[in-house]
Amino acid sequence: MELLLIFIFAILNLCVVFIYYPKRLGVFQAPFIMGMISLNIFLPQLSSIYFSPYYDSDLLNMLVPIMIFGNIFFIIGFSIGNRKKVPIVLREVNLKKAQYHITFFGILGFSTIFLFGSLNELIDTVIASNLKNFSILAFSMALVSVINIRTKHVYFNLLIAIIPIINFAFFVKASRGDTLQMILNIGLCVSIIWPNYSRKIKIFIASFFILGTMMSASISQIRRIVKKDSNANFNEIGYFETFTSSFKDTSYPIVGMDLANAAQGIEFCYYNDSYDFGLQFWNGFVFNYIPGRVVGEKVKRDLYFEVEYFNLIPKLTHNVTTMTAYFDSFAILSFFGFIVFLIAGYIYGVIWSRFTYSNIYQFLYFFLLSMIVFMFTHGFQAPLSRLEFLVLIILPLFLPLIKKKKTII
Repeated sequence: MELLLIFIFAILNLCVVFIYYPKRLGVFQAPFIMGMISLNIFLPQLSSIYFSPYYDSDLLNMLVPIMIFGNIFFIIGFSIGNRKKVPIVLREVNLKKAQYHITFFGILGFSTIFLFGSLNELIDTVIASNLKNFSILAFSMALVSVINIRTKHVYFNLLIAIIPIINFAFFVKASRGDTLQMILNIGLCVSIIWPNYSRKIKIFIASFFILGTMMSASISQIRRIVKKDSNANFNEIGYFETFTSSFKDTSYPIVGMDLANAAQGIEFCYYNDSYDFGLQFWNGFVFNYIPGRVVGEKVKRDLYFEVEYFNLIPKLTHNVTTMTAYFDSFAILSFFGFIVFLIAGYIYGVIWSRFTYSNIYQFLYFFLLSMIVFMFTHGFQAPLSRLEFLVLIILPLFLPLIKKKKTII
């Protein structure tokens, strides 16, 4: 039964990849990215759980159907949102006036080169991480500006925004998220500006997902080399061998693996009736935006919503692995968790449907593009935290620059 479920999951995502790949800019649409992540990251983990002596393969009987329905409803939500009629009047940002704002955000993000360096022990990493969000913000807005106006100031903003992202991606933490942000965003920008290159970009992005996820299996070794915790070098890593062996990997008894965490968490919630009904998002907000050094750690702790399964998460993840969006959805609405995927897909679909007509939606898609991956691998808090960042910090500054624009459909 477990193997049949894994086979259905694989076929479903293969179909999604083959359906979306030929579409115009199809490799940048959320369902394609979901399909590639499911095949290259989740499928090896499902196989490993099945063969592992450390996990009961019966865990898959509940996990895999939740994954299948989650993916299906994410596609349905995206399709509904993408077909939503575009309003005659949308709003957009005056990009020429916004360049000075973008420069300011880029400089804030640039400061992380120093904060993640020798001063790291003196700086709150949450503050430093939030400052790095300004680089992602400036980078996304600079790319939108490149598409629409292309002045010297735009290219200056692009430069100061991308340097700290490169620094964090390749020299500080070997960050897969920042690497993904750069590759996807630049690829989408180039495909729009030079459509004649879109076919080559499409091949490159598909290859990047395949090779990138193969290398992701060796991320622990890569990070040790980047942090100089190992005398090895990149040439000594057997990327292909590590990836192929990940389909039958039995080396997870201590720190666990993401989907095994999700499976055990789902089982715990089911048998203990332990659900949070969405209040996990409140906890994420408190973690990111309530400064413990200002209000006091006790006050901050008291603001968290406690539910029984919360104590299980550190035991499963050891703060190294994750619980995935599949666990998040189940912890929110039990077997109706697919509704959360439906909503998430719908939001991405609406943004994509308006991508052509408004630079605000262009920016939103650029800013949230890499979060499609992190939403599935890490949880729904990943894209939500970026939206919170926009609403709380960025929107008030940009309100005077927003104007109405008639769409031509």
